[in-house]
Amino acid sequence: MKALTRLNRVFDGILVASAFFSCFLLTFALLSVNAEILMRYLGRPIIWATEVSEYILLYIGFLAAAWVLKREGHVKMDLVIKRLKPGAQAMFNLIISVVGVITFAFVVFFIISYLLPEPSGIW
Repeated sequence: MKALTRLNRVFDGILVASAFFSCFLLTFALLSVNAEILMRYLGRPIIWATEVSEYILLYIGFLAAAWVLKREGHVKMDLVIKRLKPGAQAMFNLIISVVGVITFAFVVFFIISYLLPEPSGIW
């Protein structure tokens, strides 16, 4: 039981670290884009700022998503859920989580099958 509690703390630490890293990346993207705009008007543009900020915007969502999900801060429609009893709410949340895991597994399966090389053979 202690090992599970310790593992949970480590996982929470990783989530918090990824959220802080996401904030750092967002700040860096903001500053680099502003610096690129300023330097463009001064005749010395920063050529890498736009491309780096595009990659940063891609990864910010992935880095912060698990932390937001852990805090249940994601957007959800709770018009129906709030009217249910607590037990039914828990069951509904469990079903939604299972559907999310199945969807995630489905996407990962097809990404891996796309990335793996096709077997080469002489037919």
